[in-house]
Order: sequence, then structure tokens, then C-alpha cells
Amino acid sequence: MKRAQSGISNMTQRPALYPRNVLEALAAQRHALPERCKGISAPCIASSYIATTTPACYISRLCTQFAHKLPVSFDEHHGRIEFAFGLSHLHADRTGLYITALSNNAQDLDKLKHLIAAHFERFAWQAELSLDWQ
Repeated sequence: MKRAQSGISNMTQRPALYPRNVLEALAAQRHALPERCKGISAPCIASSYIATTTPACYISRLCTQFAHKLPVSFDEHHGRIEFAFGLSHLHADRTGLYITALSNNAQDLDKLKHLIAAHFERFAWQAELSLDWQ
């Protein structure tokens, strides 16, 4: 799993060399910390599904783009982007990409949906994909 933190780092990112079960345990510990979730209890949730044959590509592009300023973790099947006003989870399966946005209130959720959609649609312009939030 690749991890990127905001700010400047002199370390290069490398793929993890741990077995998947160890990575999952580390991720569970990391995401269980309340300070990592910035107090979001997620009463407002929106989700979108995009049918695509290359969901891992979009996870990588979105997470890499946001990693310049935000805490991000991702691999070829999952992604997590931690905004100051919400969280976004990305999940790839054989048929497409699921994107979930979580926030404390409707205004922040709208801002989060707009931000994610704007970046996604910029990356997916050739395939003419867009997000339909539910």
C-alpha cells in the first residue's frame, strides 16, 4: 500500500514489503485513531459507482493528485483521502469503481462531492465518465 503525507518529504515512496494481512492490521490501527478521522462521525454520506475496466488507474490518479496536500493511502483496490472537512473512500472491483464521500454536514458533503467529481472528471475525460452521486 502506498502512503503519502502532506508536506515535503525526502523519502521516496516504495511499495510495501509486508504481507497483505499485516498491512490490513496496520491500516486498521491507523484508521482507528480518532485524530486521523478529524472527528468525523459521518452523518452525511454520498456514494457513486463508475463502470470502468481500469478502476485501479483512477484510484492511483486521484490519490496521487490529492497526496500533494492531504493524507492519502492507497493500493490497486482501495484508496482513502483525508480532507479537512471529510473523508473519501475508493474501492475497485472487477466491474468498476465505488467512491464514497463522508462528512459532518451537508455543506461540507457538497464541497467534497464537487472536489472529487472535478478531479475525477478531469482524469476521465477521454472515457467521458462522470460521477452520479447517490
